[in-house]
Amino acid sequence: MQRVGVGRFAKVRKWCAFARVELLLHDLSADTPTTTFTCSGEGWVRQGDIETVSASGYADWKRGAAAGIQFAFRLAGEAPRSVTVTKIEGMTTDTSPAAVGAAAALASFNALAIPVPFSFQSLVEEVVFTSAGIDAEFSL
Repeated sequence: MQRVGVGRFAKVRKWCAFARVELLLHDLSADTPTTTFTCSGEGWVRQGDIETVSASGYADWKRGAAAGIQFAFRLAGEAPRSVTVTKIEGMTTDTSPAAVGAAAALASFNALAIPVPFSFQSLVEEVVFTSAGIDAEFSL
């Protein structure tokens, strides 16, 4: 059995940060948990449109998603499980790996059907909006 999770991170501080992630959480704990990507979007189409990640490319956004998922499991105290990321959305101008990680973590909490931990928001905002900014990695 699989559970669907959807997470969206959208916040403005010094700049706008946006990402949306959809994933499938496989219920059985795995000896070797994996994060796989079955994204099939078109990628960048034109300025101003939301990009949907394609099967190839977007390695930094995918790394951000994997890190966010691992972070969510650690923060929730849950056993790691295999996850399939089915969709990542963002905009080149407003989406960093850290913003994707935040959205993936929120999608993981959603799939686990647990409330977002109180400490999550401030921790994540600090990572997303560090001085490294757009290049920040989600790696708490």
